[in-house]
Amino acid sequence: MVELYRVEGKSFKKFFKAVDYWLLKEEESNYGCDRWFSLLRTIKAEDKEEWIKEALTDIRQFHCWKCGIAILEKQKNLVNRIEKEIIKYKCYSYFWRVNRSTIEYMELANVLLALRKIVGCLGLEVRVEWIGGMPYIPIVSKKREKIEIPIQLAMGEYPVPFYKVDILSGMVIHDALHLKEKTEQVASSLISRYTGIRDRLILRKFFDVAEDIHIDGVAIINDILGNYVRLYRKWFKENINPSLYDYQAKIPTAEKLIYLWEDIALDIILANADLGVIKIISQYFQEKEVLALDDLEDVLPPESKIIKPLLEDALKDVNKFYWDPLKILLEKVYEIIITEGESRVKLYDCLWSKIQKYLFEWEEQFGPKEKIEVEREKNQTNIPHFAPFDPKLLKAVNSTIEKNSRELTLQIKDALELMNAKVNEKLIYSTITEESNILPRHYPDPIIVGKLKEIFRMHREDTLRISRGLPYGKLDTSRLYRAYTTGLSFKQKDTIKEDKWSITLLIDASASMITNWSLVEKTFLSIYQAIILYNHKLEILAYNEINEICILTRLFHHNKIFSIAPQGNTPSGEACIGAAKLIEGSKRSLLLHLSDGLCNVGVGYNYAIDYCENKNIDLVTIGKGEKIRRLKEKYGAARIEIIDNYEELPEIIQKIFRRKLLKRKTLCV
Repeated sequence: MVELYRVEGKSFKKFFKAVDYWLLKEEESNYGCDRWFSLLRTIKAEDKEEWIKEALTDIRQFHCWKCGIAILEKQKNLVNRIEKEIIKYKCYSYFWRVNRSTIEYMELANVLLALRKIVGCLGLEVRVEWIGGMPYIPIVSKKREKIEIPIQLAMGEYPVPFYKVDILSGMVIHDALHLKEKTEQVASSLISRYTGIRDRLILRKFFDVAEDIHIDGVAIINDILGNYVRLYRKWFKENINPSLYDYQAKIPTAEKLIYLWEDIALDIILANADLGVIKIISQYFQEKEVLALDDLEDVLPPESKIIKPLLEDALKDVNKFYWDPLKILLEKVYEIIITEGESRVKLYDCLWSKIQKYLFEWEEQFGPKEKIEVEREKNQTNIPHFAPFDPKLLKAVNSTIEKNSRELTLQIKDALELMNAKVNEKLIYSTITEESNILPRHYPDPIIVGKLKEIFRMHREDTLRISRGLPYGKLDTSRLYRAYTTGLSFKQKDTIKEDKWSITLLIDASASMITNWSLVEKTFLSIYQAIILYNHKLEILAYNEINEICILTRLFHHNKIFSIAPQGNTPSGEACIGAAKLIEGSKRSLLLHLSDGLCNVGVGYNYAIDYCENKNIDLVTIGKGEKIRRLKEKYGAARIEIIDNYEELPEIIQKIFRRKLLKRKTLCV
């Protein structure tokens, strides 16, 4: 974590540099002296507090003899203004934001790709997209599980400042955790228990606040995620949805109770406490008969003492009608955070039942809410000025990102035409390549790694060529007799470059593979770890179908290994032809295709086999089922390997590598 100083959108690691930038923008004449600006720049304190202390220690030295005493107040005002306008903030993205650009569309594309990687690291395959509108809150598309963020939030300065990236990261983490924790499924289960329309609307507001507490708590448990989410919540409260409710009004309402709970739980308790302190605070409220803060400071650790004065300030003008139900809600903050899945439905249902009696009492005492003629306060959006949005910018950003994803549909159609295959174009799925950013959940099997390494080691020995009688290299004992005559008594081992293989693993990542995915993941991780030392060209691709598009996802890129979440159908025909197109031109190409069956959508798999034979690509399919057996009868055992159980997969792959790579077919491990 780095602490930076921000002034007018610029970031500085040292405070005196931020002061220099700020002073350049100011008119010296506004402060009555033309000498002190240059002298203030002589203070080289890197910390904010140290600079202010130096500036105020001997204030007269910064003025000429004409200034007099009246000028001292002006300088104090200047120092106070500097302290207010140069903001010190914690910066987390400073450590990992490497790809930055001063060009607008490229920088916005870089930020979007960074946000997608964050979501991938959470184990979610959810699209993050820029949208052109500036909505009230960030949008999470529930049907397609897509997170949409207004592009205006990142616009204005390039490279995008670190504090903005921190806020955007917190926004994406918050929305992604809502999807991961299945917020909408929990909401449906809870709201289905209530049939009254008015109850359902208020209950939904209650649920949204409770679920935000759960999500932010889950982020806090994960340490660094909590830091991003806190920054986002602080920015959201200051700029998008400030609390403008009058909690002192004589007539209490359910909405105000819920939002008061939100203000206290999210902006005071979770903003300043870790999970252990949150548990202490919840237990404190449980032990009290009424809502009181008298001895709260005694149970709080030193780093969280600030919570008590903040709570006192928040509650001092609150209508006493809110106190009892608010106490019930604050008692359950810790329990809401740690409760998972469908258990949250029971917890929310129980909590709602407890506070509902207070809502009925308010109606009996003050009448139904619809009959109360009270002008309700409106939440006003306090959005700072953003640069105007041009739709062409979004197109430029998307086209920049698409350069990393390659369209293969036309190439697949050309391949089918080359073989004179009569295929209805409507059956051909659009095919694109993407790069995964989801980290693997498993680890390579060391036993499998050891066996594969031995295979690749023996292959390297097969490809060694020894040149003797050289004037340099390693000493050759069999040529020592030439040392006194020609000096050609050295040898050198060279690897035959033409014997390096281009090995591509093509893995079926359709929904039917999910039960065997852990073993599949361990296998390709083992292959990666074994082969990486031996200079073979390795490509690991996974494929599936999403929204009638065949997506080839690269799992090995930028010298890092990733994974994918299985889903969708199995367009094996397009996937194999697309993979063959990607490795076309290599002299020794092995395309190892792993699937649990045959394609159920797209073009036939037989076209892929024929195309690979035409291009001298050694395609071997490992699969199971009756359709695979029929293919083996047609194309032979060299093309098709049948497995009855996925536990056999590592042994089958070792067998294929021995057969393809080694000249000596016997291997003792």
